[in-house]
Amino acid sequence: MAELLYEKIAGEIEERIRSGELQVNAKLPSERAMAEQYGVSRTVIREALKVLNEKGLVEIMTCRGGYVTQPDQRDLMSKFENAVDSSNVNPFDILDARIAIETAVGKRVIERAAASDILKLKLIYSQMESALEDSREFSQYDAQFHLQLAACSGNEVLVLITTTLNNLTDRSDYLGSTGGSEIRLHAQKEHKEMICAVEERNIEKFEQAMESHIECIRRRIMEHRNEL
Repeated sequence: MAELLYEKIAGEIEERIRSGELQVNAKLPSERAMAEQYGVSRTVIREALKVLNEKGLVEIMTCRGGYVTQPDQRDLMSKFENAVDSSNVNPFDILDARIAIETAVGKRVIERAAASDILKLKLIYSQMESALEDSREFSQYDAQFHLQLAACSGNEVLVLITTTLNNLTDRSDYLGSTGGSEIRLHAQKEHKEMICAVEERNIEKFEQAMESHIECIRRRIMEHRNEL
């Protein structure tokens, strides 16, 4: 399919923003000036700016014109989560993605984790231990544990993706539920194995613990569906 004119112009402006030619907070030329520059109508420019605004690269302010902005991470995650929700993605696909991403996270953590990183994981683990009888509190610490793992990787993209996938998991009552105390105890065993794997620099052990952890969620989904 041929690229629409406004998409082509939006792409050119986006490239100028990402290359640093147009700096954050820089004011864009007026619609009239941009229309003359690109040899198109103001309507085409307006549509191009709308595309950039949806990407979080441009903010249009009434009576003040357009300004270059920096995409907000929370806004980007929210848009991705909404897109996944609206496309009715199979929850098993979310779990498969979590295994792929979080095992990649584990590999990076094992390669670079410092003693302080392991200490942070152990602290969250101890907080989960104290919350074993409180499903809601345990669930919060569980999510925090996985996000801390991602943070230990030192890779911001992995942090964003892990956060988004965890949010998608938590959006479903049966997918995000931590279940009964026996399930929480089993989850704790897997969390402990992950920490041990990081300490031992054992990637295979980490992958086995993570896959077992996600597989437990998968079984709970199947059990929930069988009850319906």
